[in-house]
Amino acid sequence: MPESVYPADAAIVVRGEPAAFILKRNPRVFCRDCGTRAFIDVLALRLRGVNGYLLPPGRFEPQFHMNCQFAVRPVADSLPHFKSRPARFGGSDETVDW
Repeated sequence: MPESVYPADAAIVVRGEPAAFILKRNPRVFCRDCGTRAFIDVLALRLRGVNGYLLPPGRFEPQFHMNCQFAVRPVADSLPHFKSRPARFGGSDETVDW
């Protein structure tokens, strides 16, 4: 699922009362009415990963892939493919070469 990552306090819920469940240690937030997954809060990094499909058309512009070490198959595109996370999100900037 495409995800757009922001500082946790920069992406807020403006309407409705979402619900959440915790998987491992990070809350996954979804719409109470329809069940659509809205975002994940990565508490240790103070980040919020918003479901890219929920952004207005034309607003989601992928910049990189991360956690590619777990990919089942390579993604063939021109974006950087980080093994774990880029340094700006607490990773090492190590990439995978496909």
